[in-house]
Amino acid sequence: VYVTCIPTGNTQSEDTTNGYFLNMDASVDVFADKVAKDPHLQKGFHAVGLSQGNNIIRGYIARYNTPTVHTFLSINGVNAGEGTVP
Repeated sequence: VYVTCIPTGNTQSEDTTNGYFLNMDASVDVFADKVAKDPHLQKGFHAVGLSQGNNIIRGYIARYNTPTVHTFLSINGVNAGEGTVP
C-alpha cells in the first residue's frame, strides 16, 4: 500500500501560505504536476480530500484526471465558500 500527501508548497510554511493566497486553478495545477511525477500513481489512485483539499481534487478530476482517480472520498469540504478567515 502506498500513501502520500501532496501539498501545494515545498515546505510547511509555503503550503500554509499557499492555502490562503494561491488561487484554486494554480493549486490544481500544482497537484496535477506532482501526481504526474509520482511513479506510484501512474496507474491511477484513490484520493481523500480534507477541507480545501476536496476542491483541489475535484478540480483535478474535472480538468486532468490522468492518472485516473478511481475513488474520491470528500471529508468536510468547503463547497459553499469560506465565510471567515481565522
